Amino acid sequence: MAVAVQLDFKGGTLEQYDEAAERLGFLPGGPSARAELFHWVTKTDDGVRVVDVWETREAFEEFLTDKIGKVAPRRRG
Repeated sequence: MAVAVQLDFKGGTLEQYDEAAERLGFLPGGPSARAELFHWVTKTDDGVRVVDVWETREAFEEFLTDKIGKVAPRRRG
């Protein structure tokens, strides 16, 4: 079953998003990650919001662990 995921990066910038996307090997216009059906990003009043639709929850969790976890800054505190 497809799932939608919203990720809010408080204090994040679009420049940081672009840098992370580049480190992941993604280019504007695609291709997207395997099993990712939709991807959208926007600046918010306090950071950046990413909305994705994935084929399954497991596909998203695998991407989160295997890819995002390796490029996203760690929160301290």
